[in-house]
Amino acid sequence: MRNKLLLLLLFLPFSAWAQQAYEHKAERYRVEYRDGHFLRKNDHTLHFVKLNVEWPVSLDYQTLDHLHRYLTTQFFGNDEPCLERALDHYLDSLGTPLTQVPDDGSFRTYYHTLDLTEVEYVAGRYISMRMVNKWEPKDTAERGSETQTLFTYDLIHDQVMTARELLRASARRTNSATWWELTKNIVYNMPGELEEGDDLFTLWSEGCLMRLGMVFDVGEDYDGSLYHLLSIVPEKEARKYMSKQARALLDEELPERAAPDYDATGDFHTADTAKVYVVAQEMPTFQGFLASSPEMNRYLVQNVRYPRLEQLLQIDGRVVVQFIVEKDGSVSSAAVINPISPGLDREAVRVISQMPRWQPGRIDGQPVRMLMHLPVTYKIF
Repeated sequence: MRNKLLLLLLFLPFSAWAQQAYEHKAERYRVEYRDGHFLRKNDHTLHFVKLNVEWPVSLDYQTLDHLHRYLTTQFFGNDEPCLERALDHYLDSLGTPLTQVPDDGSFRTYYHTLDLTEVEYVAGRYISMRMVNKWEPKDTAERGSETQTLFTYDLIHDQVMTARELLRASARRTNSATWWELTKNIVYNMPGELEEGDDLFTLWSEGCLMRLGMVFDVGEDYDGSLYHLLSIVPEKEARKYMSKQARALLDEELPERAAPDYDATGDFHTADTAKVYVVAQEMPTFQGFLASSPEMNRYLVQNVRYPRLEQLLQIDGRVVVQFIVEKDGSVSSAAVINPISPGLDREAVRVISQMPRWQPGRIDGQPVRMLMHLPVTYKIF
């Protein structure tokens, strides 16, 4: 079958609804994409931190405080529910900020990687995520550390579910008949072949739900280094090993969640407290053209890559990305407010976040920060 990518790009006029969706926490769906590099110094130690997170701010009109505290505890060692404050506390614990690497070569150096990606979202039921927390020393005899966690957050009962809660006790009991049966299924569905002599006792530990079934984190020890692969066990097979609680999460009737009433008055601000406008005398333009222009279409068609998994599964639809055009024309604060799948959402955010500078919006001739929505529609023929 010949796959063709169709991108329909519409610039939505801003209204009170656009202001409401940004001001209030309880939204139908909002996942913010944050990345950054940070350098901290503590005595004679340097810390390089790389952050890449897909942060679920609100799902199904829930503010997710329990999930946020779980994530910040696992990532940053504090239970601050706000990502920005939790990150600030974490960076402060590593030392004072630097803007450039010191010339003095006597510093011990550590590299930290904090990565959070969405695996699956099923409206009203759950969101599954993969979390990586890694630190590596440079030029020392110390061994680094890497933790990879798969988990599912139950949106019905507001609780985190790891493999311990998702699987029957017999499927978690090492060396039981059910454990061996599940392990063989995981091995069978791995992207590659198991080498003779590989130890099945340490093969897998983490897992989460997805539409296709269950995905498991598989660790392979190669020359003293641990490599991680993901294995997807199809739902028909995976259900045999699921706990009663996990099967209920997939099957039980969803509770009704009404949209909250909004107060459309007042301005809104981002984390840096700088005002963001929804309308202006001069709206932002991209390379001198409105966002609905052929030039915008040309840029996106040339830069969007249709994810392979979504092509294979024939997944298409419309992603709506919300972002801010800053005073200097750069794009910031990208968030998905209407999702399709993690891969398509991620790709739309990637392309919009890496756009060349816009011409900023202006009020009384002065550049201002502007809130924008850009729908990107994928279509497979």
